[in-house]
Amino acid sequence: MEHGSPWEKQEAKIETIKADGKVKDGVRKQEETLAETATMMIPDTHSRLELAVADMLELLESKSCGYLGNCEEVVVARSVLNEAQAALRHYHFSVQGGWICYTP
Repeated sequence: MEHGSPWEKQEAKIETIKADGKVKDGVRKQEETLAETATMMIPDTHSRLELAVADMLELLESKSCGYLGNCEEVVVARSVLNEAQAALRHYHFSVQGGWICYTP
């Protein structure tokens, strides 16, 4: 079975190492890699989403975008922007003691 996301691939690699009976240090290193990926990737993605939302909001409110009116692209962009803003309001990520924590 092929796993899709980097997270799933790393988990599969850890399970393979465990099943093969390889040294515990190898398993521990792979688990550390998985934890580092999560603790870095999620907050980084959240930060990039915040920046993208700010950029899109600025663009949609600019005079240069005003001439487009309510064309389909602008309507879709506003809808996606609203969804992204709601997600940012709903989830607040932080890393505490190596754990990714979020508060709704």
